[in-house]
Amino acid sequence: MLPKSAYLALLIVAPLAAAGLTAAALSRDQAPQDPAAMMAKPTAEHEVLKLDEGTWKAQTKFWMAPNQEPEAGTGVETNTMSLNGLWLVSDYKDDSGMFAGHGVAGYDTQKKKYVGAWVDTMTTHLGLSEGTWDKGKKTMTWTGEGTDMATGKPAKFRTVVTYPDAKTRHAEAFMTGADGKEWKNLEIHYTRS
Repeated sequence: MLPKSAYLALLIVAPLAAAGLTAAALSRDQAPQDPAAMMAKPTAEHEVLKLDEGTWKAQTKFWMAPNQEPEAGTGVETNTMSLNGLWLVSDYKDDSGMFAGHGVAGYDTQKKKYVGAWVDTMTTHLGLSEGTWDKGKKTMTWTGEGTDMATGKPAKFRTVVTYPDAKTRHAEAFMTGADGKEWKNLEIHYTRS
């Protein structure tokens, strides 16, 4: 059993010590942060996305199935770097007014890959993709899953975008059919406006 004086000391010191520890923990864990220090910053990989910035005229060919003739079209794509240079926002409209699409692309520093999302007037699902950049070939390769327009079923896709110069880029998209064979379903030739 503790003497009466020890009890008094505990009654006085314990609350003060607890208050001190609580204040220290609060100041460490809940200290106001500089908002600028908390913001993500673009990396060298984000610079690659700037290759797509601007307004582009597009000449397209679209195949609905492997053995069909392509449908040709033209359109305009406008790409803007947004959210402090972290995300490329794309808006595409074909000249006929029948097709439009929106995309967002960025670089995921945790995955160490480019990431993208796409929606358009031909599908009701969110298309997600991951990409890799080949600096030597000036080529971005995207992979993901989309909808096979002929069957309406999910299918793997691969899109390869090349950059011959600052005013030109080319995209080719390929779907993997139910037979496991890849076929070209889209070709776009872009010229900077």
